[in-house]
Amino acid sequence: RLKVDANVELFNHVAPCLDLANTGGNTNSSATNSASDELVALCQQVLSGVTTDQVATASLLATDIVSITSKWTGAGELVDDPQEVALFCAYLKLLPTFAFQVDFYFDKNFNVENP
Repeated sequence: RLKVDANVELFNHVAPCLDLANTGGNTNSSATNSASDELVALCQQVLSGVTTDQVATASLLATDIVSITSKWTGAGELVDDPQEVALFCAYLKLLPTFAFQVDFYFDKNFNVENP
């Protein structure tokens, strides 16, 4: 899914607001209790142009990424294809909400064209 530019663009557009989107915009939920009124208003504005299917796509992408990166513990067996992992990391760099997990491992020339 990360290889599709439209998915990357969609994710980057809605990622900061996924918690609000997944609570149906309910500002009384535990997911948004600590959020400021300004943030909630901004997210509601961002999400107003996004379909339920698009939110589901972005949420699934986030879930998949967390499922993969949560296993990066340094323990266990090495992956069979390090090049595939490098490409995945290059795609993560395109997502500001996940880039912090890989930014410090690679130089400035590391990207999806040069993993």
